[in-house]
Amino acid sequence: MSESVTLLVGSMLGATEYVADHAAALLKEAGYAPEIVTDFNVWKPEAGSDQNWLICTSTHGAGDLPDNIQPLAEYLMLHRPNLAQVKYGVIGLGDSSYDTFCEGSKTMDTVLEDLGAFKLLDRLEIDVQETPVPEDAAEAWLPEFIKKLN
Repeated sequence: MSESVTLLVGSMLGATEYVADHAAALLKEAGYAPEIVTDFNVWKPEAGSDQNWLICTSTHGAGDLPDNIQPLAEYLMLHRPNLAQVKYGVIGLGDSSYDTFCEGSKTMDTVLEDLGAFKLLDRLEIDVQETPVPEDAAEAWLPEFIKKLN
């Protein structure tokens, strides 16, 4: 059985979902079993088991997380589970013309670190002003993420 990677996706307009779908396809090619999660009113982290997470999120409004992933951030901040058995990476999408560029991904990264999760490599921040096809930037970053999962 392949090792699983849970892609936790926060998206308002859909671009982040395309990035997550592409990342999931590349993870599957590399022998992993990806699972994409977008409904955080239902999904909660499992305590006490080794997990691999790839957070893919955009930023909304004044630096906020997208509506769909907000319940996950709130759950983590309120319940403060020990995430020491979680290895993770973060891909953020944003527009550098805003002061709050990639703030949603920075928020998730900080929360996970605070709860003891192990960051595999530096957060990828994709500027949609400079990268018209954000999947390309994710594809360039993902091999290093996959290497660190091993």
